[in-house]
Amino acid sequence: MMRELGEVLKTWQGTEDVPVAFSTLYSDIGKQFYTAHGWHPFPSTHVEFPAACENAPIPAKTLTEEDLATLCQEDEEMIKKSLLQAKHGKTYVAIAPDMAHIEWHRAREIFLTEKLFGKVPDVRGALVGEPGSRVWAIWTRSYYGPVEDKKVANTLHILRLVIEDEEPESQLSGANGEAVYDEERLRKQAEKLKAVVQAAQKEAREWKARHVELWNPSGLVKQLVQRIGIEHSEVEREKESIASIMWYGAGTGKTDEIEWVKNEKYGWC
Repeated sequence: MMRELGEVLKTWQGTEDVPVAFSTLYSDIGKQFYTAHGWHPFPSTHVEFPAACENAPIPAKTLTEEDLATLCQEDEEMIKKSLLQAKHGKTYVAIAPDMAHIEWHRAREIFLTEKLFGKVPDVRGALVGEPGSRVWAIWTRSYYGPVEDKKVANTLHILRLVIEDEEPESQLSGANGEAVYDEERLRKQAEKLKAVVQAAQKEAREWKARHVELWNPSGLVKQLVQRIGIEHSEVEREKESIASIMWYGAGTGKTDEIEWVKNEKYGWC
């Protein structure tokens, strides 16, 4: 069935002018089974923050439904621009973080929160800064068991984290080939990210989520997380939600040839 599905997806929703480039799959049974059927695993990591311990004021603007369409459109344009500017020899691909993806997660969230709490959350994310250097996140709440059971990993997922003045890592290189960042810019970005993470932690506490998850942080985001002074852990997933691609173009479609840009939670649906 999986082999036949892979063949069908080669042309599903494609056209003669715009062929299908790849299909995605998120495995919850590890990496081996689907790899054998053509879906190659890509990095599947996340940073995990605990829910807030107290309900302190946060210096971040809360995002509601009215804010998201414009932000998603701007985000998509920024990703397209970064793909066009990539300099390394790999093929760069991304899933558009459009409203269709965000609203799929929202529908799921509405169903769960109405059943569990009898109400629906209005806060959809948080934003800090001025246009051109803003840091913002859109999130959703996911529940996997009783909200009072501390052993259940009910989670506030950051669907998409945006750092507007983040330079693509493919354009940054130091003496050893590693990305090099401007120190003053790092300091300002860290301050903004801290406020956004704290806003997410606060929402997690209010909606009985045990922790906050941020999927596949970039090299820059990893540096900033180390600077913000918030308790966290880094997780490399080996079984659940393994992001995988079946590639329909030239080459093998493996990670040494394909770079999956912004491989974040919004694409999981």
